[in-house]
Amino acid sequence: MTLAKIYWHQALLGYNIKKPMALPVDRNISSNGTRSGQGFSIELQFNSHIVEQLVKYAVRFNVTLYQVCLAIYYAFLFHLTGGQKDLIVGIVHANRYRPELQHIIGMFVNTLPMRLRVNPYDTFNELLCRVSSTMFEAQPHSNLPYQYIIEQVPMWQFHKGNLIQTMFTLDEVETIHVRLDAGVMIESCSLSSLKNTSVQIGIPKIAVAMFDMTLSLEHIVATNSLHAELISSSDLFDSITLVNMARRFQLIVEQLFSPISMTMMITEQLLCDLSLILPEEMTDDNQYIQFATMSETKSIARASYAQSRIWVNEQINSDTEAAISNRAYFYKLSEGSLSIERLRRALRLVVLKHSSLRTLFLFDSKVDCLMQRIIPYNDNGEELFTFVHSTFKDDKNLKNIMLNELHNPLNFDLFNGCVFRVHIIVQDSSNDDLLQIGDYLFFNFHPIAFDIPSFDIFYQVLCMAYECGTTSPCSGQHLRYIDYAATEQLMPMKQASTFWHEIMFDYDWDRHLNFPIDHKYKSLEQPTGFAYSTTVKLHDDLATTLSDYASAMKMSLLPLLLACYYLFLFKFTNGETDLCIGVHVSSRDRFELQNIIGTFINIVPLRFQINPIANFKHNLSQITKLFHQSEKYAYFPIQRILDTFSLSTATSIKVAFNFEINDMQSIHIDTAQLAHVSLPEVNDSFHDNQKVISRFDLSLTIKYNQRFNEFSCTFNASCDLFDLATVQALGERFQILCQQLFCSSFDHNNQPIYELSLLLPSERHIMQIMNNCHMIPNETDCIHQMFAQKATMHPSKLAVTLDEQCLTYGQLLTRVQQLAWHLINEKDVHPGDIVCQCVDRSIEMVVGIMGIVMSGAVYAPINPNDPFDRLELLVRQTRAKVVLTNCMSHAHVSRLNLSIANISEILTSHNVLSDAEMTKLSEVAVTPECISHIVFTSGSTGIPKAVQIRHRNFMGYMQAHVMRVDDIVLQLASSSFDVHLDEILGALVRGAHLVLLKIGGHLDFDYVTKTINQHKVTFVAPVPSWINALGKFLSENRFAHDRIRQVRLWYLGGEQLLSSTVRQFLPFVNEQCRILNSYGPAEITEAATFYEVRRDELSTITSQPIGRPMVGYRIYLLDEYRQPVIPGQQGEIVIGDLTSQVLIDIDDEQCYITGDLARLDVRSEELVFMGRRDFQVKLRGQRIELSEVEAVIIETSPNIVSCVVMKENFEEDNYLAAYVQVKDSNENDKILEKVMFACQCLLPSYMTPSKWFLVSELPLNANGKIDRKALREIAKMMDLPLDNVTSRRLSPLERKLEDIFVRAFHLKSSPDVKSSFGQLGGTSLGAMFAVNLIRQEIFEKMDINLLFVNPSVQNLAAALEPLISSVKSDEDNQEDDVDFCIRPCPSWLIETIGILILAWQWLWPIIFAIRLNSLFFQVIFVPLMHLLQYPMFMKLLGESYWQYQDRLYSWRYYRLWFLRRQWSLNTYWLSHLLGTPFYNAYLRLCGAYIGNGTYIYTYQIDAPWLLKIGDGTYIGNEVILSSLTYHDCTYALHETRIGSYCSIGARCVLHDRVDMHDHVLIEPLTTVTGRILGTHAKELLPCIMSCRQSFFQLVAIFTITSIHALILKLSWLAVHWLPLWLSLSVCWLVWSIIGAGISLVLLRFIVGHIQQNFSYSLNSWKFLSQVWLRHLVLSSFDPCLSTVFDEFNSFTPLILRWLGASIEPNDIKIAHFVPLLLVPPNLLVIGHGVTITSDVCFVPFDVTTNSQCIVSGQIQIGHRSFLGNNCVLRSGVCLPADVLVGCLTRVDLTANSMKEG
Repeated sequence: MTLAKIYWHQALLGYNIKKPMALPVDRNISSNGTRSGQGFSIELQFNSHIVEQLVKYAVRFNVTLYQVCLAIYYAFLFHLTGGQKDLIVGIVHANRYRPELQHIIGMFVNTLPMRLRVNPYDTFNELLCRVSSTMFEAQPHSNLPYQYIIEQVPMWQFHKGNLIQTMFTLDEVETIHVRLDAGVMIESCSLSSLKNTSVQIGIPKIAVAMFDMTLSLEHIVATNSLHAELISSSDLFDSITLVNMARRFQLIVEQLFSPISMTMMITEQLLCDLSLILPEEMTDDNQYIQFATMSETKSIARASYAQSRIWVNEQINSDTEAAISNRAYFYKLSEGSLSIERLRRALRLVVLKHSSLRTLFLFDSKVDCLMQRIIPYNDNGEELFTFVHSTFKDDKNLKNIMLNELHNPLNFDLFNGCVFRVHIIVQDSSNDDLLQIGDYLFFNFHPIAFDIPSFDIFYQVLCMAYECGTTSPCSGQHLRYIDYAATEQLMPMKQASTFWHEIMFDYDWDRHLNFPIDHKYKSLEQPTGFAYSTTVKLHDDLATTLSDYASAMKMSLLPLLLACYYLFLFKFTNGETDLCIGVHVSSRDRFELQNIIGTFINIVPLRFQINPIANFKHNLSQITKLFHQSEKYAYFPIQRILDTFSLSTATSIKVAFNFEINDMQSIHIDTAQLAHVSLPEVNDSFHDNQKVISRFDLSLTIKYNQRFNEFSCTFNASCDLFDLATVQALGERFQILCQQLFCSSFDHNNQPIYELSLLLPSERHIMQIMNNCHMIPNETDCIHQMFAQKATMHPSKLAVTLDEQCLTYGQLLTRVQQLAWHLINEKDVHPGDIVCQCVDRSIEMVVGIMGIVMSGAVYAPINPNDPFDRLELLVRQTRAKVVLTNCMSHAHVSRLNLSIANISEILTSHNVLSDAEMTKLSEVAVTPECISHIVFTSGSTGIPKAVQIRHRNFMGYMQAHVMRVDDIVLQLASSSFDVHLDEILGALVRGAHLVLLKIGGHLDFDYVTKTINQHKVTFVAPVPSWINALGKFLSENRFAHDRIRQVRLWYLGGEQLLSSTVRQFLPFVNEQCRILNSYGPAEITEAATFYEVRRDELSTITSQPIGRPMVGYRIYLLDEYRQPVIPGQQGEIVIGDLTSQVLIDIDDEQCYITGDLARLDVRSEELVFMGRRDFQVKLRGQRIELSEVEAVIIETSPNIVSCVVMKENFEEDNYLAAYVQVKDSNENDKILEKVMFACQCLLPSYMTPSKWFLVSELPLNANGKIDRKALREIAKMMDLPLDNVTSRRLSPLERKLEDIFVRAFHLKSSPDVKSSFGQLGGTSLGAMFAVNLIRQEIFEKMDINLLFVNPSVQNLAAALEPLISSVKSDEDNQEDDVDFCIRPCPSWLIETIGILILAWQWLWPIIFAIRLNSLFFQVIFVPLMHLLQYPMFMKLLGESYWQYQDRLYSWRYYRLWFLRRQWSLNTYWLSHLLGTPFYNAYLRLCGAYIGNGTYIYTYQIDAPWLLKIGDGTYIGNEVILSSLTYHDCTYALHETRIGSYCSIGARCVLHDRVDMHDHVLIEPLTTVTGRILGTHAKELLPCIMSCRQSFFQLVAIFTITSIHALILKLSWLAVHWLPLWLSLSVCWLVWSIIGAGISLVLLRFIVGHIQQNFSYSLNSWKFLSQVWLRHLVLSSFDPCLSTVFDEFNSFTPLILRWLGASIEPNDIKIAHFVPLLLVPPNLLVIGHGVTITSDVCFVPFDVTTNSQCIVSGQIQIGHRSFLGNNCVLRSGVCLPADVLVGCLTRVDLTANSMKEG
């Protein structure tokens, strides 16, 4: 039944089981609700005429009656559900599919879910054909039981509802059956009653309902009668609803098979033409217009839907520079003359007659709608319209007047009723009352009051008014526009509503079309409403051909041009087929509306699904049918359509189309003739430089001039999405499309429309230039022949080096020849045989590769690190003849049932070949056409795919390679990565020097950089993820900074290269170094394009391009139909290469389809990589088919239902995550263990998932496919910190390794010490970081292979313990022999000089300021100079921005020593800046990274350049941010990282490599080290100070410092006559006393109290005025207050009481006064006998992670309590009496329970 399962899986693929059929139910029940099984049934009897028509129709089209009735049922369900197209109907199948079952009595019936996608523009005949073909295709697979069928639906077992909601059955009965209730049926459906009715309906009765709805038919052959039974569930439907559904079914049968309808069938009646509307529901939508005419006239009413839409469009923005789309008509007087005054009177009569031209508009907020009011004549004085009379001097002046009249939005004022204006422009102003020849007349109407057909009405009335002085030949009441607007609100429009609901059913209104946009969609931002506009005129020959084609097809131009626009959008959106266009149509559908001036334009959403493989004529026919069908219901307002789908009016159609017929000719008014003036040039120049208002992403307006047969196409494209250059090309693209359709050999009848193209000639030229470097590669030499030539030319040149081992070219050639001869002579290897090599990185590997190639065999690499099962699979797949190994890998493959050769043994046992042997070896028949090697890539079928590369493939590739003969090439890639051949073979055929790394050495950055430096490597070809990790290593290890500067070329590839990766890596390479980003799959020999990174562009682009094709290659970007995409669109990369394998032909060239997506950047003309077409991924350069991994997982256990593997990213490290859906089982742990073991046995390490998630259900999206975005959310919820499963106590070494594992492998909890890092989700990149951390913190000589051999914490600790002990014993022995005096000692001289410089840099600004006479400059100059000198000295001393480790008292140590002391000298000034944006800016100036909305209240920072703080973080008072750690003889500097939205309490200590994640809350007085994990919280917006608040802070700081300066100046003036030593002392004392007094006054009368139990935002004015200002005052006056009030003064308690604190001043001792002042006095309660020692910290408020300051209540200290040094009391604490709080103790709210106890 495998084929049957495959069929039903494909048939049901994509069906959204979670979205039920939209039946018109009376009530809903939940998906897991219990159903009663009860229902109602009703019988229908078909008369003989209907049955006869049905049978004849079935015979005529060679189908069964069953299929005809099922097709009717599908059509019925389509309309009943309101247009649902994807329908499943359950049918019953006899299932006696074998002959031996035909004569057995038994139950063989099977239920089949027949899925059909209904096309509303099909005829019933076409629907029947699809039903017939669907049933025919399902017939061979109908034997699969229903239980197995539903299992093929994704997520079926977790869906509680039923896949089948409706059933259909039809029984053929040879004889008449007698029913028990026949009497009832005879009465309700007697044959006599069927004379005048096609279908007779019975009465409902109670029945059993197994499904939501069932239609059962019975055909009695003998009497040729047909009756049906319609059953519905009473859980969903009432009985009256069932009756109506039966009547609707009757209606659709009569429409299809009554005698009249059968005639219509011949005329191709569409399914969408059918209707289920009952007679009593079919009200005339237009009948209310007559009712409104007879009603009492009104002068105020709601605006029409069209007017409201236009008004809303203009309210999108209020920019007065944007142009509007008014109705302008410009005429030039060519004969006769006009009286201006007479014309004015005639216009007044016109406006009086047509009240829409004197209507004002205002928005009524009470009823929430736009209202219109007719302005009476008396309300507006003399004129009801704007009449302008002006003169012009020359053509330029005239053009400016035209532009102003055309596009100035200030010309109209809807609020005051200015919707119509007339502008007379004369050249001679001498005659004021006469319009003469050469003068101009301009009629200008606002579109809210005037549409295009209104002009003919306006012109006729104007002529009559001018000539006769009256506007109507007869009197009488006429219909006004306001009457129509009022009536429109009352029209039910039932038929129109049903039609548009069916057309737009299930349409995704929020979907953005796949335009090649220049700016990304911004969902959270309001569109600006501006659009760029461009106009193009179709060529004359194209216009003629277009008109002729429409005439030949007997159709109007509108649907033809609309079809062209659909095709244009299909190509412009890169193949979008479900398109909805808002088409402007006129709704003057009644005769009474033909003579009304007003706006009757509606926008209708025409949704059409293009068939790309169909021809143009087919799509045109379908679009024409859609358009003509929609014309019947064009009066239904777009607002009402949106209401039908419960959408807000803000929801807009993204694309619009408008077609206008412009027949403007000369007009005659009395004896004067006025010629129409066309202004295309004026408009074009305006559009090229100005913006217009448009609500659409893209709109097209085509104006057709019948007189001259001209088509003018205007595109308006949103400025939010497109640049002007992109918009200007739209018109030309449309013209190119039309030329292909109508002026070329394009076959309308046979050629599919996807072959059309929008490429401009300039873009084709760009593609040709990009691919013009095509060169046929040299095919005369093979790989080994070129290597032999190089070895012969330079036998003494170094060829291969591995640490201390090396071979020259001559030596290497000798060994290669020995191996090749052994393979030929001993292993009987012939040309074309496949030889696998299982050897890790070594010289033997190089000899093996070249030896296999020289023997004529095909080299196939297998990785010795892969599981044995995978090796066996690869060897079996390739049918290898021999497997080469060396001493290290021989045991791993010894179990293979194959000939095995040890390279090491071969090389040691063979001597130099004789001349005869050399001759035979040279005669091996190898040509460039022979296969040289095989590369394994991941296969989509679950089996690795072997890619064969020929000699000429590789040699042709090397001709375009950038590697040079003098390069020293580093071999990085493993044998499982195809790049290892590029490095090894490329270097040897070039004659370069190849440098190998030891096994696992590529993961040891210290070893790699040493090797690069030692061997002077010039060429390295890594993957970007490796470069990213290398950059991090170099930035953290200063000693390695200069090791890679001699590399001349970094040849990156295999992954997407981000600019951030290059920026991090760039400081460590020299300026002449080239960095290339290459691209190319293994199938085309490694690389096909490359791009040289430009350093000046790193800050402007996120991802580096992949450049242009290399020599010998062509690149095509094709859509899914293999057609070229336009620049900027995403297309699949197809590579043309004469040496690649043939998959498709493009321009008679052999091309390879990569499956990769890219786009051509319009500006740079470079290719930009965009991802994959499928789910294949690149992980650290390795190409992985995720389906291969999924296949291994699914086959592991029968409890696994499904699996999804995805590539994830966390902190710049990529890994695979597996989401495994399991059945309900309690053995998940065993399943996971089994799956992980299977992956380790069958998959290489890079394909084994690092993260595992067992889920009961995989989420689906709206299309029924797995929602991969939702899976990532599941991962965030499931990947939570777990408790450490280790119960035993860990050793100190294990605890340290545990912490390193958490940091290196990004774990969220302490790991199980017995689990390997691979089981914990670690990757090879994480292993690199782990080794580096172990070297820095535990064991300097740590080898990376030790980690791979001992991958768990427990095993690694056991392996490291003896090594560390051995090193310590050696150090102890050395210390016994070494005198202590050689240990690092401080330098007295350097420190003395440093102190003198510090004193000088601190004193000179003060001395200079004293000489200034201005107090203002004195206040500013001293702090500014002190603060700016710190970053200046940072620059002068240099290298302060790096992290490094060095010995104590070295030169770098004293640089840090000097900067730290300079920082401490500035702490007084810095205290004034705390908590302000100015402090953040200063830290940034000092090299720190500070996010937005961050508030820092500490200056205790030892290395600000190593500080990184995210957005919205709060750092409390006296927090220590330490980036410095000391060891025995060394010190180290490292980054301190604090995430976003963190809150760090007062007096916390952050040291020793702090890496704090987002949303972390640290309590006060907490020590933090290492990685701190945050909580999963929603993203917040940082609380950023406003400009006013920042200005307030600046004024406050300046005021405080000015007070100090003024006090000091006055004090000095009073005592300067004393001796200097005495005057300084007295001045300090006076300043302290006065400053303390001022500060207390400020605290009491300016700052005041704070509200209890309240929450403030950190950027609120209350926080600024009550909390921040208090902190500023105390920070500034702290020296004054401490001098006067510290050390247990008896009057300190009295001052606190004066300030407002609740305090008993008896026997209270306070050592340090200022900390108490930090608490608002009303929040402080102190009992008698309390002792408060020094440096006690009071925290009057707490700050949350969302930047809210929370005041929990008063701080109460009970009688006789004692507070120890440096303790912390938090907000709301209530200490009972007689409590002793120890030193360094934090007292929280939990202490309040002591009082209760």
